[in-house]
Amino acid sequence: MRCRGRPAGHTRELQAGACYVAIRGDRLDGHAFLPDAAAKGAIAAIVEQPPTTPQPNLHLIQVPNARAAFGQLATYVRSQMRSKVIAVAGSNGKTSTKKLIDAALRGKLRGSISPKSFNNDIGVPITIFAAN
Repeated sequence: MRCRGRPAGHTRELQAGACYVAIRGDRLDGHAFLPDAAAKGAIAAIVEQPPTTPQPNLHLIQVPNARAAFGQLATYVRSQMRSKVIAVAGSNGKTSTKKLIDAALRGKLRGSISPKSFNNDIGVPITIFAAN
C-alpha cells in the first residue's frame, strides 16, 4: 500500500489516493468522517478505533493517539528533507514577515510557506506535508 498525496486532517481537502487522519477534537470526531474519506478515494486512514461499519478499500492503521501519530509521521517526513527551515515567532507581524521573507528568497531559492498561521500540533504537520 502506498499513499499518494498528503495526509488529510479533514475530508474537505482529501485527494484520491491519500491517507486520512481521524483526529478527535473538542467539537468533532474525525472517525465520524471515515465513510466520507473512503468515498472521496482515501486508501488508508489512521484511526484510534475501527469504524463500526467496514469501509471497503480503506486500509486502517490503528494507533493509540491519531493526533500524536500525525505529528510523528510529519517528524519522519521532515527528517527525510534536506531543506532549511525559517521560523518566525513573536506576538505581532508574523504573517507580514513571513511574506517578506518569501518574496526576498523566492527569486533564488525554491520552497514553500505556511498558507496560514499553522503553528500548532496539527498545523505544523499540515505545513510539512505540503512542502515541496
